Amino acid sequence: MNRSFTNTESTNQNNKLATLSERLVYALKVLGITQAELARLIGIKPQAIHYLCSSRSKKSSFTYEIADALKINSVWLGCGDGPMQLEDDLDTQLISSQKRVPILDWKQINCWTNQDKEVNNTSVSINEWILTNSDVGENGFAFRLHDKSMHPRFDQDTIVIVNPEKTPQNKDFVITYMNEISDIVFRQYEFENNTTLLKPINMAMYKIIIKNKDDLILGVMVEARWQSYYK
Repeated sequence: MNRSFTNTESTNQNNKLATLSERLVYALKVLGITQAELARLIGIKPQAIHYLCSSRSKKSSFTYEIADALKINSVWLGCGDGPMQLEDDLDTQLISSQKRVPILDWKQINCWTNQDKEVNNTSVSINEWILTNSDVGENGFAFRLHDKSMHPRFDQDTIVIVNPEKTPQNKDFVITYMNEISDIVFRQYEFENNTTLLKPINMAMYKIIIKNKDDLILGVMVEARWQSYYK
């Protein structure tokens, strides 16, 4: 596929591309990407992309996802402002070098990691995302701590970023599906005397868990964002 284009070309087209639909059709043509391929990239039905391309729509709830998948300027796609691709913008280069992962709640984690067999991660409705330079694998995700089990090292609402493909090493922090109680915990992984322990930091309030063979490690923490990170 020929995916090359120039900013001059896209800028000159701005006056002709009055709607999001027109800009999307133009971008797909320039990049050599089909509607079906775009639908596959963002995980929606091809009919939705076909409708968006043919309806002269001025906005879409998928604007950011489409721009991210096509590696184009989301402001240009949504509003028609600026070039189609900000090749020389340092902020854009920084963002494009990062991986975008979803911030999930406990129920969504079950779906994302296929613990809920009725659904898969493409059907999880994501409302919040985070960018990271850490190695999160192909299906990395993040979550917020909702208890004080890991206090004081990790406060409540700390955002934990996880690589589900990483094999845990001694002293790693892991998220684990506890089969007997059908719940998820975040603990420190320790292997002692042929026994796998899941240890809280706050041992005054929480007990050490002995991992059973049916319990499943869902991923290893690769990064944590404390609330002070955002202040």
